[in-house]
Amino acid sequence: MKALNRWMSVAEPGDRFVYHIGFLCVDRQKLRHHEGDLAQGLARAGLVALTQRRLGSGQYEYIATRMSQSSPLLTWTCSYDD
Repeated sequence: MKALNRWMSVAEPGDRFVYHIGFLCVDRQKLRHHEGDLAQGLARAGLVALTQRRLGSGQYEYIATRMSQSSPLLTWTCSYDD
């Protein structure tokens, strides 16, 4: 989680940070502390916008973009069906 925290301390509005490559909903279940958890918390606080870009079958690039101003608190769920 240190890399995302370091980036947040210097990021300017519009800056982007790739915080995960893979399939986040599955990968984050394998680790106790995951960058995705921190990214989700920052997004819920309105500090970043989260997007993803498909790289291939089951592979995505997960991106946090620094917001220029805080937006309302957001909620969502992540689920994976076999």
